[in-house]
Amino acid sequence: MSVTKSHSVVAPAVWHRVLDAVPAPTFLKNSRQELIAVSDSFCNLVNCSREQVLGFQDFEIRPGEFLFDALAEQRALENGTPCTFDRELFSENAARRKWLRIHLARSLDPTGAGCLVGWIEDLTALSNASLSLEVAERQSQMAFSFDALTGLLNRSQIEACIDDCINVSQRNGTTFAVLLINLNGFKAINSIAGHQAGDHLLRVCGNRIRQVVQGQTAVARFGSDEYVVLLTGSDPVNAGRIAERITEMINMPIQLEGARREVSSSVGVTMYPRDGKTYGELLSKADQAMHAGKRSKPSGNVQFFEPSIGSEVERKLILSRDLVEALDSDQIKLHFQPIVLHSDGQVRVVGYESLARWRRDENEWVSPEEFVPLLEQNGLIVEAGEKILRQACEFIASHTSDDVYVSVNVSGQQVLDDGFIDMIDRVTRATGVAPRRLALELTETLAMSDRSGESEILQRLIDRGIRLMIDDFGTGYSNLARLRELPFSMLKIDRSLIRDVPDDQSDCAILKTLISMARELEMGLVVEGIEDAAQRDYLIELGVDTFQGYLFGKPKPY
Repeated sequence: MSVTKSHSVVAPAVWHRVLDAVPAPTFLKNSRQELIAVSDSFCNLVNCSREQVLGFQDFEIRPGEFLFDALAEQRALENGTPCTFDRELFSENAARRKWLRIHLARSLDPTGAGCLVGWIEDLTALSNASLSLEVAERQSQMAFSFDALTGLLNRSQIEACIDDCINVSQRNGTTFAVLLINLNGFKAINSIAGHQAGDHLLRVCGNRIRQVVQGQTAVARFGSDEYVVLLTGSDPVNAGRIAERITEMINMPIQLEGARREVSSSVGVTMYPRDGKTYGELLSKADQAMHAGKRSKPSGNVQFFEPSIGSEVERKLILSRDLVEALDSDQIKLHFQPIVLHSDGQVRVVGYESLARWRRDENEWVSPEEFVPLLEQNGLIVEAGEKILRQACEFIASHTSDDVYVSVNVSGQQVLDDGFIDMIDRVTRATGVAPRRLALELTETLAMSDRSGESEILQRLIDRGIRLMIDDFGTGYSNLARLRELPFSMLKIDRSLIRDVPDDQSDCAILKTLISMARELEMGLVVEGIEDAAQRDYLIELGVDTFQGYLFGKPKPY
């Protein structure tokens, strides 16, 4: 039986003798909910000595399920109302178990300080018929209150706990914190290792959260890979400290299906009453804070809610609503920037990159860095992608030279959509564009993802004669072995890597390595972001001949 301990507490022996006089297993807890005295019958029940239990707040009966109910104890301490809850106690032989009913009442310890007196009623000896009713009642209560997988509170119960805490805090003028915890990478582990491993991961993480917060709070499983923690009587400093400790615990490696796995967490924190005065407001803002933290640091961190986060969320909601109308009315238009070949002092346009632009009103242009993620989040990227591809193909079809191509940026959602290939065929046929005049740009991160089915889709595009380009090359993670397996014909070096060329020696060294890699892979190379002649001349010295940037032309509508 594993236990968690807060402070070492030793009670005078006379306290134990008093409790031993009571026939039922009896215990005494202080205001910190630590065991300070227990009877011999209590020790026999939990199969532990006094030295092993004194000072501890709880007993873990089995992974994720504890002997005591911290929230019930706290309520009894605060309002003095006696309470009762049931527990199922397993022995070493899983076929044998005890059904226990734990009674709590607030009292004073022998020093006059507030404490909890508890005694345990053993229901196992009831008649079979009575026991069946007791078991059925308990199971019904458990199903209503607890998550079946982790043994934590469920969503409806954490809502009730937070509502109760709001009522107490309103009367007493106290504060509390709500933490929303999301597991980063859970879906990938669930997919790779299987649902059984995913279930085990959820139980382990839930148990680790319980270990951190111990008996001072309520913990619930809130969603598929989310937990909610209620920290009663907490200030921001304490909430931040506990949230950081939770992330540290979850970050510890876990053995899943014989393999060592790592998972991180993102935590959003809200404070009552500063951030909200209702359950809905507190959870909504905790969710906003969690996602803001995830965007700033995908590997996981702790983020308190701030008003600026609320403003950002409000703008996203407004833009998401307006995007639907923008698609219906074809407000998203393409601008085209030339891609040039610089050879023997001559400059010739060999292609154009299509760049989506959204003019929301007369005074505002919305950046694609802002609206494209919203298209993906709202499930509009496939519809928008077809409209953008059609505009790009109509543009290149009107160009007089058959040697000039147009490139279009595509997202992972588009590539993996079941109708992606059919959409490409449909648009190229309708616009009369030969597939060899179309190039598709994928980010380096997407190209390296190796998701199931993606390589096959890319090869089908190559078989049609469509060019494939890796965009933003050098900003993600690549290796020669992986790149050799992919059917890409061209790399585009990101503008961020040539901004300080040729003055910055570190950037120059990185650039030389990337150019060498492209040659090793026998791939074409485009360097984008060229803004002055010094950059162009330096790259020409390195053997680069294909460029894109303001020096050769700004993006323009057609």
